[in-house]
Amino acid sequence: RTPHVLPRLRHAAVVVVGQFPGARATRTPTSAAMDLKSMIHEAKSREMGLYAKFQEYDNDGSGFLDEEELSALLVNLRIMEDHGDDRDFIAQQFALQDQNGNGAIDFEEFKAFYNACIDYRKSLSAGRHSPGANEGVERIRGKDAKLLTPEIERAREEKRRQRLEEKAAAAAQLAEENRERRHRLTMARAHGRDAKTLTPEQLESRAALKERKAREKAEMEARLEAENAEMRRRIEAQHARGRDAKELTPEIEEARTKVRRQSLTNKEAMERRLRDENAEQRRRIAAAMSRGRDAKELTAQEEAARADIRRKSLNNKAAMEEALAAENAEMRRRIELAQSRGRDAKELTPEMERGRALVAQRSREEKAAAARRLAEENEAMRVRIAQSMARGRDAKSLDEKTRAARQEVAERRRREKAEAEAQLKKENARLAARLAGTGMFPDVRF
Repeated sequence: RTPHVLPRLRHAAVVVVGQFPGARATRTPTSAAMDLKSMIHEAKSREMGLYAKFQEYDNDGSGFLDEEELSALLVNLRIMEDHGDDRDFIAQQFALQDQNGNGAIDFEEFKAFYNACIDYRKSLSAGRHSPGANEGVERIRGKDAKLLTPEIERAREEKRRQRLEEKAAAAAQLAEENRERRHRLTMARAHGRDAKTLTPEQLESRAALKERKAREKAEMEARLEAENAEMRRRIEAQHARGRDAKELTPEIEEARTKVRRQSLTNKEAMERRLRDENAEQRRRIAAAMSRGRDAKELTAQEEAARADIRRKSLNNKAAMEEALAAENAEMRRRIELAQSRGRDAKELTPEMERGRALVAQRSREEKAAAARRLAEENEAMRVRIAQSMARGRDAKSLDEKTRAARQEVAERRRREKAEAEAQLKKENARLAARLAGTGMFPDVRF
C-alpha cells in the first residue's frame, strides 16, 4: 500500500486548486441556477476553517510549518498508521509539499496537502484500499456492483459533476479574490501602505483626515504665533517700566495684587482692633469714675487685690505697648527694605526721592508725637485714677465746672484722634498709589 500513498496525495492536491478530472468546461442548468453568494460564503467558511487548522499545527506561530509540525499533522490524520515512524516518508512528503523550496510549508501549500489527506482518509474509510474477504468480487466505491444500476450510476455521476462544478466555482471566486488582494498589496507596497485597508471610501476618509489635520496644525501655529507676539509685547512693555518680564507674568501680577489687598485688610483689621480696645478701656474708666466708689467701703483685702490687679494691668499694658512698638518698628523696617528692593531708579527722580523721604520723616514724627501724647495721657489718667481711688472721692462731689472741663477734654481727644486716623489713611493711600507703579508692596506676613 505504501507506493500508492504519494500518488494519491499528489492527485488530491491537484484537485484542490481546481483542476478536477472529468470536469466540464461549460456550466449545467443546475449550476447556473445556484446562488453564487451562498457558494462564496461556503468557500470563505472553509477557508477560515482551514486557517484555524493551520494555526493549530503552527506551534511556534511563525506562519509556516516545519517538518516536525507536518509529522504531527500526518499522525493526527492517521496517515502514519500504515507507515509507523517512517521519517523518510515524512521527509518525502515535506519535500513534495514545499513547492517554492523555502524549507517551510505556508498556508497555501498547507491547504492543498490537508485537503489531499482528508480525501485519502475518506477513500480508505470507503474501502477502496482495504482488502476485503471477497477479493474476487469487483467493488465500485466500496459497494457491490450488483446494487448499482445504470440509472444510479448516471445519477451519481451527475451529482459528482455538480459538486465538482460548485467546488470549481468557489475555487474560481476565491482565486479571483486572491488575485485582487495580491494586486492591492502590490500597489500598496509601492506606496508604502497596506492595500487591504485602502478602499475608495477609506482613501477618501484618509484624505479628509489629512486635510483636517493640516488645517488644525495651521490654526495651532497661528495661535502660537499670536501668543508669542503678545508675550513679546508684554516683555517689551515691562522692560520699559524697568521690571523683569520673567517675573511679571499675569499670574505674578494677580498674586501681587492679592498680597496688597491682604496687607491692607490686615492693617485695617489691626486698626479696628486697637480702636475697639481703646474704646473699651475708656468705657471702663468712665464707668469706674461715674460710679464714684468710696475707698471707705473697701476693705484692706479688697484694696490689696485691686492694687494687685492694677499692677498686673499696667504691666500687661506696658508689655503690649512694647510689643506694638516692636511690631511697628519691624513693619517700618520691612517697608523700607521692600521699598529699597522693589523700586526702579529709572522711575524715581531725585525730587521724588526727597519727597518720599520727607513724607516718611513726617509720618515717623507724627507717629512718635502721637505715641508720646498717648503715653502722657495714659500716665495722667493712671495718676488721676490712683489719686481718685486713694481719696475715695464720690462722683457727686464733682462740680459743674469740673464736669464741663472733663467733657471738653474728652471731646478734644476724640477730634484729635479722628484727625490723626484720617491723616494716616491719606498717607497710606498716597504711599500705596506710588508703590503700585513699581509692582512692589510690603507684605506684613514676611
